Amino acid sequence: MESLNYVEVCKKCYKKRSQGGSCYHDGEWHSTYGKCGVACAASLALRLSVGKKHWSCCFSLFQTDEECKSAIHKYSSILVDRQISSVIETLNIDRIAHFFEIEAKSDDFQDIETIVKANLNNQIEDYVEKRIKLGLNPISFHLKSAISVTNIPLKMRFQNKKEEMISSDRTKHETKERYSFHGTDPKNLISICNHGLLKVGHHKNPSESTDPGWFGDPKQGVYVGKYADYSLKYSNGLIPLKEGESAKLIVFKTLPGKSFHIPYITPSADPTPGYDSHSSPNFMEWYLFDEAQCHPIYIIELEAFVNNRVFSDDGKCSGPRSALTRS
Repeated sequence: MESLNYVEVCKKCYKKRSQGGSCYHDGEWHSTYGKCGVACAASLALRLSVGKKHWSCCFSLFQTDEECKSAIHKYSSILVDRQISSVIETLNIDRIAHFFEIEAKSDDFQDIETIVKANLNNQIEDYVEKRIKLGLNPISFHLKSAISVTNIPLKMRFQNKKEEMISSDRTKHETKERYSFHGTDPKNLISICNHGLLKVGHHKNPSESTDPGWFGDPKQGVYVGKYADYSLKYSNGLIPLKEGESAKLIVFKTLPGKSFHIPYITPSADPTPGYDSHSSPNFMEWYLFDEAQCHPIYIIELEAFVNNRVFSDDGKCSGPRSALTRS
């Protein structure tokens, strides 16, 4: 127990309490009217400060004042090891993920290989059915490289969400942690690991939706894939990978919670009351209502290869899982 410490961390922004007894600002400095909304107008009117530059979180007018004056920051003591405590020390400025490259021959790398193999659907049309029709063998994928991602604030937020689900009478099955995958343009990888998946319209998410959200409004939730091979297309401009090509994905720990299956495409669907997520018509993706339902744990690179194995190679039928596997 000598390596454990109690650290006071804010339940709102997941930052360590400052020496002055408050958190650093969790909002933005509004220097132009274009950044403001109704909340800014109402709060500044009460302070007789309409039109003045301010912080969006507490409406302080002093840009150089580092401590947030909002009353919503509340503290809780958590027991952490010294390594995590030292990471929390760096979080007073921003949420920063820590990255560690995993050696290919290490036990950790083999553990990630196991996760990847268990979460390949192996029936993605572009890699199997279409190739078989052309007289070609299917494409499969192997782990080429892996980076561990540690983001303590997002992990704590995730744990708080799990506790919230448990206290709301979700079943043991509904509070089970799953793996999910997210494909994106490589330039977005670090930002997502720093801030998590963000709904369209969030001030830290510059991306615009490429579609209306086929089974959930992207302004009200975030999308993750259940299978690694299904998610790869989003990392490669929706173009299937060819033999020898590779692409990167973010692996998330995920809490789908109580999930409602959407049986057919329903553009911009609102979150279903009484549930925590939607499952896609083809059971390939989850639409999570709350950004706190996932946190990044790895960045992986998968490489495509032609799968020349046949069932007789291992003496038993070991064909791909059904695309309609429910979980």
